[in-house]
Amino acid sequence: MKKSFLPVLVAATLFIPFALSGCGASDDGGGGPPQGSNHSGISYASGTSDRYFGHADYASNKLAGYTDQQIKDYLDANPNLLRQGNVPGGGGIYDQIDSSITNTARQPQQQPQQQPQ
Repeated sequence: MKKSFLPVLVAATLFIPFALSGCGASDDGGGGPPQGSNHSGISYASGTSDRYFGHADYASNKLAGYTDQQIKDYLDANPNLLRQGNVPGGGGIYDQIDSSITNTARQPQQQPQQQPQ
């Protein structure tokens, strides 16, 4: 075995069991993996927590092309991804998304104006 490969092998041998055991991982209470059939590619790993959905995750998913309704449906199917103020009724991101959907639905549809002849 080449000598230059040996440090990599030793490091990998020591690191892999450590990583698999969960040691050294940040434990922010755990939201768990998405539940149900609504795991449609929406991501919740953009923010400070890779276990919970927050404002940075919302912005990232909007940039990826998801609508507020799709994101809300996803969060409804995966309530374990929300915590603290972001839960329904907490005034956070869930309520902001819900409000956006409600306000959009309430806006009157404008009819095209006809040009006078």
